[in-house]
Amino acid sequence: MKARIAAAVAAGACAVLTMTATTASAADDVTAPVQVSADAGAFFRNAAGVTLKYEFKDPGTEEEPGSGLTDYDVRYQEKKLGEQEYGEWVQPAEWQKTTATTVTHTAERGTETCFQVRARDVAGNESAWSEYSACSVWDGTPPVYTGGYTSGRVSTDAFWRVWFHDDSATDTTVDVAYRDLVPGKPRGPWVYPDNWHDQRRSDFFWDSVPGVDRCVSARGRDWAGNVSSWTPETCVLAPWDDRSFTTTGTVSRVLEPSSYRGTATTLKSNGAALVKTGEIGKQIALVATHGPGQGTVDVYHAGVKLGRVSLAASATEYKKVTYLPVGVQRTGEVRIVSVSTDPAVIDGVGVIKL
Repeated sequence: MKARIAAAVAAGACAVLTMTATTASAADDVTAPVQVSADAGAFFRNAAGVTLKYEFKDPGTEEEPGSGLTDYDVRYQEKKLGEQEYGEWVQPAEWQKTTATTVTHTAERGTETCFQVRARDVAGNESAWSEYSACSVWDGTPPVYTGGYTSGRVSTDAFWRVWFHDDSATDTTVDVAYRDLVPGKPRGPWVYPDNWHDQRRSDFFWDSVPGVDRCVSARGRDWAGNVSSWTPETCVLAPWDDRSFTTTGTVSRVLEPSSYRGTATTLKSNGAALVKTGEIGKQIALVATHGPGQGTVDVYHAGVKLGRVSLAASATEYKKVTYLPVGVQRTGEVRIVSVSTDPAVIDGVGVIKL
């Protein structure tokens, strides 16, 4: 508001003040609107549609207030994931001189869309396009399983390493589930541990239980919330410890920190044996110490000789796993028999059923 004061003072008379008020017109507004915000939502999304929300203000002062916002122009440009250059700016007709403060666009899968906005006021002042673009990517493709490996089909130290790749080139997280096959019981249900859910790591360890075959499966998640299918299950069997077997002949039970579960059994003479009854499986894995002066053993299951294993080696190796040939499913006694006078140090035996 501008005020003009005129005063006429006559000698010996009262003073008279006249105030004339004038209201600011659009012509007085020479300041362009200013952008307050522009938001296209999460950068990675798992839907085709993206909505841009924006806000401007028309600045002014008490003496020279803004004339008020009238309308907006919106434009966008796009590029495919993996590309370096954006396409030309596109200005849809329905987004020009719009009075709306949101626009919605449907993009193609794997496309990054970036928006800019400008505004006008009643006085005709027009802002510049947004200084920074508001961008969002439709990442509609879930991560892809690229591989993994375990500590072994039969292992004394159970772990699984698994990898996924996402086309957005962002980090993925992993969910891992497991189910156990306990001897003498049906296979258990899938278990989904909280500390194996949505994990930013690739290695998963667990405390193995002798005789239990644990099967694991994983799925990948990306930043947009896409989730892959579960991988084929991978199984790791914890072998029976030597203490699970009875003995015949001349043997020695020893405590050895480097051996499986800290124990081992030494078959000290020809014919000495470890025996376990009632075992069901199609393949046997022998866990033993290999090294200089070690002997040789024969491996039997259900009365069938599966093979002969020499434990002799130039250097000592603890907990070495030797797989006997895969055969038919058998049920019966597992017997590990020394066939030499050299000692044979046995850690355990895995009986693979699956």
